[in-house]
Amino acid sequence: AKILEDCGMQAIAVHGRTRAQGYGGEADWDVIDAVARAVKVPVIGNGDITCGEDLVKRKNGTAVSGVMIGRAAMQNPWVFREAKHYLETGEVLPEIHVSERWELVLRHCRLAVDSGRNGNEKQTLTAMRSRLMAYCKGFPGAKELRQMLCQVSSVAEVEGLAEFSLQKQVVLSDL
Repeated sequence: AKILEDCGMQAIAVHGRTRAQGYGGEADWDVIDAVARAVKVPVIGNGDITCGEDLVKRKNGTAVSGVMIGRAAMQNPWVFREAKHYLETGEVLPEIHVSERWELVLRHCRLAVDSGRNGNEKQTLTAMRSRLMAYCKGFPGAKELRQMLCQVSSVAEVEGLAEFSLQKQVVLSDL
């Protein structure tokens, strides 16, 4: 970090995992803190920030100038809204309802297909499968949904799964 600072870097982002760890284990915020204390330039810490509470804990518990949200946004795009609300109020927002989550999934699918960047609809949905499966974390019947989402090739199929999921949600809430 000192070398980067000496080379004129204006800020440094530090992810608290080694390459060998990949996505496993926990981010080492002690290392991130040590880097922040060793240099004068702003240090932005990253790793295991999944909500506003995590953000505040890491910002207040270390010498970092900022905290970055990364992978958590891939399965929970609302994490930024939740974090902002927590920073402003100290309150945790209620969990996003499954219907709102499906609205975002479908909007994402339609926008991706309409953009035409990945080719035709089938190619686009094939490219989106891992993202769609990540969105389903916490859905009722998530395991079953992921198995079906890894085979979709059209927006209509995703719409059908959304309808199936929402009907299942209604049935579960009636129990």
